[in-house]
Parts: sequence; structure tokens; C-alpha cells
Amino acid sequence: MVAAAPAYQTTVADLAIDAERIVALWRTGLRQNAMPEGKLDWYYRNNPEGAPLVIFLRQADTGETVGVASIGPRKIRFGARTLLAGALVDFVTQPEHRTFFPAMFLQREMRRRALDAYAIVFGFPNKNSLPIVRRVGYRCVGQMVRRTRVLRSSTYLAKYLPGWVSRLAGAAIDGCRWTALSLRGLVNTGYQSQWQPRPDAAFDGLWQRAAAPGVVMGVRDAAFLKWRFVDVQSKSFRFFTLTSSADGKLAAYAVCAAAGTALQVQDFLVDPAQPSAGARLWRDLALEAIRMGHASLSVELLGSNEQQVQLGAAGFLVREGRPVYASIAPGSGETAEWPTDASTWYMTEADDDW
Repeated sequence: MVAAAPAYQTTVADLAIDAERIVALWRTGLRQNAMPEGKLDWYYRNNPEGAPLVIFLRQADTGETVGVASIGPRKIRFGARTLLAGALVDFVTQPEHRTFFPAMFLQREMRRRALDAYAIVFGFPNKNSLPIVRRVGYRCVGQMVRRTRVLRSSTYLAKYLPGWVSRLAGAAIDGCRWTALSLRGLVNTGYQSQWQPRPDAAFDGLWQRAAAPGVVMGVRDAAFLKWRFVDVQSKSFRFFTLTSSADGKLAAYAVCAAAGTALQVQDFLVDPAQPSAGARLWRDLALEAIRMGHASLSVELLGSNEQQVQLGAAGFLVREGRPVYASIAPGSGETAEWPTDASTWYMTEADDDW
């Protein structure tokens, strides 16, 4: 005889009462950058869009809490409308319950509840979660493509050449690259770049100009960027800004964080009315990263083919991708209008939760 799978049920958690239980479950399988209490304070208690919906998975016969998953609120822009979306975050079950049935049961219940509250629900499932999110009704809307631009060739040549050869060859290649980058700045003039520690009112103006019609974009105003990158405790971020010399307006920005020898771009936005601003942003940022001693510059983007081509032209090579899955609320009156391919979505790591 085959034993029947244990029955499960779900309940809504109360942050005021269940905080310790949530953190304890996270510790069984989520790293949380080794700061679970910090994640709870920042993302759950101080989220500007409101507290996430947290669901416990319980074993029906014993009442034991064996899993937890959350949906975090995220404002998105689609056309002229600003809507509230839900982001799939912090899904974990205890080791002895990490089988297909309990995980699917929890995710199905999360999706059902989330689509009652949000116009759209999206997430970045890992390879272990992919079969589950597909099964419960999410569909892939595109790939978040990670691209890298090599800045110090010797670091990479050392994998294939003797040390002294890689150093000499790398110095020659990097010297040519530095000269080329410097010369491009003489052609593409009209901008000034600098670092700043936090967003200001100029970021609101750029967001209003850059919110493209017909594209699903998470809101990127100054308030969101401050919460996402200044208030968070897991990393230290800086804002690299590009300002137009003609009118003093913010033309582009890139939010950056150091990770070992790499400088990672967590989010970026370019004014579509200034087509040369993107090329200048990546040129100036590459030069700055070299001055800071970084070996590479990386960025992740789910965006249009045109945006991917622009990154390729700026020297960013494709490394890997990770899928983005979404589900649209039925009967919302907006389903027929939603875009159905990756070219009409814009997402960066700013749209992930940590």
C-alpha cells in the first residue's frame, strides 16, 4: 500500500504576532543575505506600498506550520495607469515537506489570493520552482538577461594564458579600450556625470518622461528608489547620474553596488527623448568603474530587443538569463490590453525583492 500524502491547509499570517515564526521558517532554507530580521523590517514592516501578504502552510492533522510564502506589493505603470502588482517572494517549506504536492498547494493558494488583490502577479522562480509555477497557472513573459562588460582583460586572460603573458596582453588591450572610451566622449558631448548617494526630485522628472506607453514598468520615482536602495540594509548602493548640459535635467541614471571585482548595475533608466544619453551613460560608467579598480561591469534587464541591442553595442556580452513569470487577474477588465511578449516589459534587479 502507498501512504496518502498528508493534507495541508493555509492561513494568513499576522506580522505583529508571527514575526518570529516567519524568520524561523526562512532560516530553514532562505539565505536572506544573512539578515532575515533586516529583511522583515525593510520589506515587510516599512514597505511604502503596504505590508506583503504572508501565507503559512500548515499540516492539517497537527496544525504545525511547515512553510511560508509572501506576495509583496509593487506599483507598476502600464500606459497612463498606475496599478498595484504583487511580487512573489520568500517561498520556503521545511526540508521534510519539500516535495511537489505541498509546494504546489501553497503556490496555488498564493496565486488565488493574490489575483483577488492585484491586477498582476509576477516573480523570478528558480529552477526548482519552475515546474510548480507553471503548473499553477503562471506563464513566462521573458528572460532577465545578464550581460557583462569586461574592463580588465588580464583577469580573464589569466584563465587561458601564463601570468606574465596575460598581464602584458591585458595591459595592451585595456590601454586601447581606455583610449577608445575617452575618444567617444569627445564625440558624444553635452552631458555631465557624477555620483550621488540618494535620489532627488530630478529622478521624479526623469521617471515621468521615461514611463513608456504600452510598456509594463515598475514605478521608479524618487520615493521608490530611496526605499529600494537607500533604506535597505543588505548592500551599499550609489547613484551614477548623467545630466544634460543644455537644460540641467537628469538624462539617465544607474544604481550600482560593488560585488567583489565587479561593479553591478542594479537599476538604470534613460530618457527616451535623448537617444545619445544611453551610450554616454555606459561610456562614463565604464571609465569610472575602471578608475575604481573594477574588473567588470554587469547589468540585468528584461526589455525590448532595441534595448538589448543598445547594451550589446555598449560592449555588454550575454552571460545568462533567468525567466520572469506572471499571471494576470481574470475579469479585471484589463486582461485583453496586457502585453504578451518580452519586448513590452521593462524589469531590472530593482523589481526583485532583495
